[in-house]
Order: sequence, then structure tokens, then C-alpha cells
Amino acid sequence: MGHSKVAIIGAGSIGTALAYALLMRASVTEILLVDISTSILQGQVLDLEDAALGTNTIVRAGTFNEASQSDVIVITADAPMNPQESELKWTKRNQQLMSSILSALLPIQPRAMIVVGSDPVDVLTWQLQEKTGLPRHCVFGVGGNTRSTARARAWIAETSGARHREDKASVYVVGSGQHPVVTWHSAHINNRSVNTIPELADHRATLERIVNSDRGNEIARLKGGAWFGQAAMLSRVVEACLAKNNDDHHSPPPVFVLSVYVDSLNACLSMPVYLTNQGAQEHVQLNLSHEEEQALKEAAIETTRLYETSTIPSTEYQQ
Repeated sequence: MGHSKVAIIGAGSIGTALAYALLMRASVTEILLVDISTSILQGQVLDLEDAALGTNTIVRAGTFNEASQSDVIVITADAPMNPQESELKWTKRNQQLMSSILSALLPIQPRAMIVVGSDPVDVLTWQLQEKTGLPRHCVFGVGGNTRSTARARAWIAETSGARHREDKASVYVVGSGQHPVVTWHSAHINNRSVNTIPELADHRATLERIVNSDRGNEIARLKGGAWFGQAAMLSRVVEACLAKNNDDHHSPPPVFVLSVYVDSLNACLSMPVYLTNQGAQEHVQLNLSHEEEQALKEAAIETTRLYETSTIPSTEYQQ
């Protein structure tokens, strides 16, 4: 991959799990960790430096100015929701945090890509697309629907009795984190529609529960936070951003469900897109049922409402 530099903003559990995942996958040559808490940052870097022994990857603490010159900037810092806190108030707090991070980063080098790994991912991705000055396709987010897509595919493969790793299920979980939409109408495995497989068609409600019950909340209840799954997915996205073989037309680029701006819906939502070293490219064409189309429109309306009511005034950003 040549010399590749990745900056991770936020040295908490997800940020450091991502750094560790990139180390183990030998994905990058330099990892910068940035955090406003210097004591936590120093401790995490010392620990990761030990993990990097014997590898060709450099891990070090960095500044926001250094981070802004990286190839890929991953933002994992966020403000957890407090008990009894409204969604709007929580969203405003996270937008304020993102505003502070962005003010420290600007100006960002024009060839950078920004990956948002913080919630609410659609609102924060939209905010950064509006304020960074980068092209929209270079700013995208990895949220709950990215992981839900992987869970949905695993459930379909397992329930249908798939016996080989190459037995691939094709289904996406799109929309917003609050309003996920399973593309059941066009879902298939080994070129067979899920609606023709009784084991799947008769238990569709199970898949809906898998997606809507928010597995992350259950993990958080048991251990405090869902870090490894998010970090693993972020590491794969970072690799795709840096891959040099994206230009090989004989090998199609990977598809990820990412939070991107959808022109037809005028909102940021999770959608399947081709991801290359040039950013999030065209959307994968979806064959949705009428009900799925309506659910997607409702998700867009709700995300737009949340974004517009929580948006930080532009005067708070300084370059």
C-alpha cells in the first residue's frame, strides 16, 4: 500500500481497538492517535507501541494538525447518551463535540478521506460533509446498519443451511440507525430468492428482530460498549480506502453499507456503495418493494428533521 498514514481521533475503546486491528492486519505504515486527554492518550500509545514491536507499523501520538494531513482520518470520539437524555439533546452535544474537532482539524488536506465512526452517524456525517470543504464522496460513516448487514447475511446463510464459506447471502440493511430497512424483497443466497426458501420466508420476523433489537445495546448492557465489531468493520473500510488495486477493472471494488448523502432523498442515510481509494463511489442499485421504499423515505424525513433541529450555526466553525 506504500506509505499510508491513518489518524484516529479519539483514543477510547473503539479508537484503540481500531488501531490494534490495523496493526494485526498490517494495513498501514503509520497510525496517529489523537485525543484531548493526554494521560489516556499516552497510556494507549505506550501499550500499542508494544503491540507494534516486530511489525513495520509506527504508532504514535499526534496533533490535530498532523491528523489533518493524513490519508484517512477516522473519528471515533463521541459523547455517550446519558440516562433520561432526549435524542435531540444527545445529538446536539455530539454535534458540538464534532464542531470542536473540526475546528482543530481545519484546514484538511484535499486528498484526505474522513470516516465517521461516531453516533448518530448520519447526522455527524452530514455535518462534516457540509463543513470540511471535502467532496461529499470523501466523507462517509460506518454505523449500526453496517454491522446489521453483516448479521443479516450471517443469519440468512445459517438459517438456509449454507455449508460453505463461499455461500454468500445478498441483503442490505439501509436507512438510518433509528429506522433500519431490510432489503428483503431482493435478498437472495446462491441466486435463490429468500422468499423461495421456506426456512427463511417463514421466519422473516426473526431477521427483523435481529436488526431492530440493536445488538449493540445488549453488548453495552453486558460489558459497557460494543467496540470490537465496530473497530473490525472500520478497519476493513480503512483498508478499502487505501487499496491500490481499486483501479483494477477486472476486480470490482468492495461494497459497504455506509452513511452517505443520497441525492434522491436529500439526506444522509446508510446505503450500499462501492468503496475505492477515491472514496464512496456510485450506489448499488436496489430493487425495493413499495413498503421498503416508503420506509426508506420515512427514515430520510426523520434524519433530516433531526439534522435541521440540531445543526450547529456555521459561525462556530473557524478555519
